[in-house]
Amino acid sequence: MKKMMQSKKGAVGLNQLSGVVLVLVVAAITLGLGLTVLQSFSSATSGTAGSAVNATITAVGALGTTWFSIIVTVTAAVIILGLIIRSLMGGR
Repeated sequence: MKKMMQSKKGAVGLNQLSGVVLVLVVAAITLGLGLTVLQSFSSATSGTAGSAVNATITAVGALGTTWFSIIVTVTAAVIILGLIIRSLMGGR
């Protein structure tokens, strides 16, 4: 008899996807908290330190607004395509 849940080398199961989602959520929370802390530093400093903090906020903000959404979209597409290809090849 065939086993119901066979573990194939290199295959990603639905139970392993929770780790990917958890990493994305933790990264988003860390990015948000980091920007909040930098914003409070920005209002408390002036001069060269203030402009350095503002430059950092601009650089990290671009990471959060553009790159993070691209990373999430690509990850979701890879997961969906992997599940579709695996189901078409007969592996469930």
